[in-house]
Amino acid sequence: MKGGYSKPGVLQLLSGLASRAKAAGNRAELSKAAAYAAESGWCDKAFCAIIEDGSAQAYENGAKKEPAPVQGSSLEEVRKGKVYVDNSIGKYSGFFDERKLAEEGFTAYLSAPIEIRGKVLGALCFAKKDGAGFGAEDSAASAVAAGFFSIALSGMELSRKADEAERISGALLRSAADIVIVADGKSGIILEANEGAEVASGYSASELPGMGLHLLFGENAFRAGEGGGMYRLSRKNGEQRTLELRAGKAEADGFGVIVIAGSDATARLRQASDYKDVVESISEMIFTAGGDGKIASVNEEAARALGRSRDSLLGAPFGTIVFERDWNALAEAFASERDIRGVELRLVTGAGEQKWFELNGRVYRDSSGGIVKVAGVLRDIHSKKTDAESAAIAKNMVDNSSDAILILDDRGVIQFANKRSESLFGYAKAELAGRDGYLLFPPGKEGELDALIRKTKYYGSLSNHAAEMAGKGDRRVQASIHSSIVKNAEDKTESQMYIIRDVTSQWKFEEAEKKQRALEEKNRRLNEIDKEKSTFISSVSHELRTPLTSIHGYSSLLLEMEAGALNDEQKRFVSIIHAETERLTKLINDLLDQSRLERGKFKISPELFDLRSLTEKCSCSVLAQKKGLYVKWDVADDAVQVYGDPSRIAQVLLNLVSNAVKFTQEGGVAVRATRLSRSFVRVEVADTGPGISEEGRARLFKAFTQLPSQDGKPKGGSGLGLSISKEIIKLHQGKIGVDSEVGKGSRFWFTLRAQPPKKKKKPDAAGASGPTPAQA
Repeated sequence: MKGGYSKPGVLQLLSGLASRAKAAGNRAELSKAAAYAAESGWCDKAFCAIIEDGSAQAYENGAKKEPAPVQGSSLEEVRKGKVYVDNSIGKYSGFFDERKLAEEGFTAYLSAPIEIRGKVLGALCFAKKDGAGFGAEDSAASAVAAGFFSIALSGMELSRKADEAERISGALLRSAADIVIVADGKSGIILEANEGAEVASGYSASELPGMGLHLLFGENAFRAGEGGGMYRLSRKNGEQRTLELRAGKAEADGFGVIVIAGSDATARLRQASDYKDVVESISEMIFTAGGDGKIASVNEEAARALGRSRDSLLGAPFGTIVFERDWNALAEAFASERDIRGVELRLVTGAGEQKWFELNGRVYRDSSGGIVKVAGVLRDIHSKKTDAESAAIAKNMVDNSSDAILILDDRGVIQFANKRSESLFGYAKAELAGRDGYLLFPPGKEGELDALIRKTKYYGSLSNHAAEMAGKGDRRVQASIHSSIVKNAEDKTESQMYIIRDVTSQWKFEEAEKKQRALEEKNRRLNEIDKEKSTFISSVSHELRTPLTSIHGYSSLLLEMEAGALNDEQKRFVSIIHAETERLTKLINDLLDQSRLERGKFKISPELFDLRSLTEKCSCSVLAQKKGLYVKWDVADDAVQVYGDPSRIAQVLLNLVSNAVKFTQEGGVAVRATRLSRSFVRVEVADTGPGISEEGRARLFKAFTQLPSQDGKPKGGSGLGLSISKEIIKLHQGKIGVDSEVGKGSRFWFTLRAQPPKKKKKPDAAGASGPTPAQA
């Protein structure tokens, strides 16, 4: 009933569905029974879906619809064994069958599982239109209805299987080549027998029914009605046959029968003793294994080869005697369609050792492809395999050795060369084979190979023999050679093996080390000489300074006429003496400064001072006026204060300004100071002189270097001024340099701190200068 129903309506619905499902004879009729739900008005559509091999076959109102895959349909949820309800299906539903229902105008869908023995084999499906939905009572009712359909489907399946079983068993009984006998379970009277039983017993089809089993097999045979083994059969003509039989009881509606099946084993057993003798005489391992992989039979050779007793092998899974790393090889062999050929695997002996065997055999399968039996022969290939492996390992070691390996005969002809020989000497193996070993020694050193051959013969082997060898082209190899004699099977010397290690890199390293040690020794000696020179210069400079000071002082007094009037010529001579003593004093001061710098004893005392205070002292005014040149100073307001040693900065400025005046013929010199950054000031000394070439700039700040003047006249000086200036600026943590171009003047510059550097904070009492690791 659409839009709602009462409990009596539900009972009536379930009763109608149950009676119709019970009356259904097949799946199509089952869907007709489901249609009752739609006919009664409980829903708008009802159908059944049966799941087979991953697809669903829908049946609606007695008709079979097109099959569809289960995957992607709502049956994925139903297969979980629960009622599935969706009251809002639409064209965007996650399941394709719901989307299809939505296209037909349905808005709600319910599906209940049809189960047989806990397995979902289908679904009872209902759908509604016009926005109607399924509630909790609907779900419960559908689950009950699905139970009725499960019972009906189970009955159909059982009936179908019974019919099929009866058809097959009848055909088997009629056509079986082996023996089949059916007898009464109580009396043992034969009820039916096939043609195989007639042939084995010698009795006809009409004679066997009605006979007692005891007439064929004796009084006590099959008394229990079940069992199996070998049985003696008395034929009609009195002859005895041996049958291999199994018996089992069957009971239906209180009537019990004994079913006996088997085969005539007489001929097989007669042949078995002969076969056994042959098998036991074979020197290879012969075995059979059942479908479960357990060893069913094995000859004595197998027990001997494996060092195990035959009893310990029989019944043991074949995999237990196979080395675990070869289980895959065994599995692949047993997976063969029929024949097993040349499978190599290791078996574990009783002592726990692994031995190599080659397996050949045959796999016997039943009609469904399952393994019934495996029969095979195992041939011992352990010696062959291990010898081959040893040879392969040896070959691999030789081929992949990091050393070159050569074998030469006693005349020095190359018989063998490995891969490393190719890369070391640059010759292919084909180029080396059969060639004279002298090929691998530089011209003039061929005799070294003769000595090697001779010494190896005499001593039997040589180790770490150093030699220079030659490769293709101009290649040279520094080698360490190990040689030994190679004997044949009769223990006679046949050839010599040479293992050649390339030590060229090591040799070069050692040579480089020797040169390095020589350079270090030379450098040490030069440092000592340099120290001695600095000490000598310092000592001599101090010794010269005292008399020069006296000469300079007395010449000043003479010029000032403190000792009386001088004529013009005397004044000229004294002026020369005074000027030369000043030049020598400056030279000595420069030498002393250079010596202190080299010995690390040059000290500065930095302070904040006014850069303009050096203007008068460092302008070289007298010299500039003599040449008619100007010296200008331009100190920016924010560059007035600098941090440094005033006397040493004055020394730098005086050097730069005096050099600029000396080398400038026209124009003049400009000294500028500007603020470079918050921390540094830049000071420039620019001139209008001839400029400096790139080559000159490269050696300008080296000690004892003087550049030639443009007019070719010597300008005097020690050649130490710029070198000392550079070191002074470095001590002030600044930089110094020059920008110049020939014909366009020069601009020397250096930087100074504008303020003292900030001092690093000292650790507090706890020894920490910042946040603790925990705080960080």
